[in-house]
Amino acid sequence: MKETTGYPENAEGLFSPAEYRVLAHYLDGSPRYVGLAEDLAEILPDARYRSVESAVALVALERIQQRLPRWLVRNSQGDIVETRKQRPVSKNRKVLLKPVYLGSDEGFGAGPGMSWRVEYFATWIPLFDRFVITQSDDDGNDELIGVLDSLDGSGRQSPHHLLDQWRAEMREDEEAIARLDRIDDVE
Repeated sequence: MKETTGYPENAEGLFSPAEYRVLAHYLDGSPRYVGLAEDLAEILPDARYRSVESAVALVALERIQQRLPRWLVRNSQGDIVETRKQRPVSKNRKVLLKPVYLGSDEGFGAGPGMSWRVEYFATWIPLFDRFVITQSDDDGNDELIGVLDSLDGSGRQSPHHLLDQWRAEMREDEEAIARLDRIDDVE
């Protein structure tokens, strides 16, 4: 097993060392490394969601996490409990990623007065020159559902172009195409 993935100087202020190693492992296909479990624990404090895909989604969506779908409930003690846990933004972060809203889907099981909203975002990941496509639901789950290469290296593709590119890459995946067809409010 490889010890670690290096931390390049140009990643400082953009990603923490743990974030960079997890992104490199997923996006560049670097092999599993000894410190992966510790890196996932640093990025994802909630042990239920310690997957590489969840960590990549959380890094990509950090800047907008307070705007993502959530569900609130009052518990038996009268306290309001929120389904989405907020991760503090690093004080060393000099550059914030900018997720692009692709649209939303009124998930399955919605009833009168209830919404099960799912929102889709594309986030350009500098240094790796790729977009990650994520979906966020009101249970507080953020999932990585696709990766696209940046066409020009700038990360400046329009939401319509990103959806078209994703649709082309997912042409064999019927579930992904059905999900794309339900997205209703692309800007």
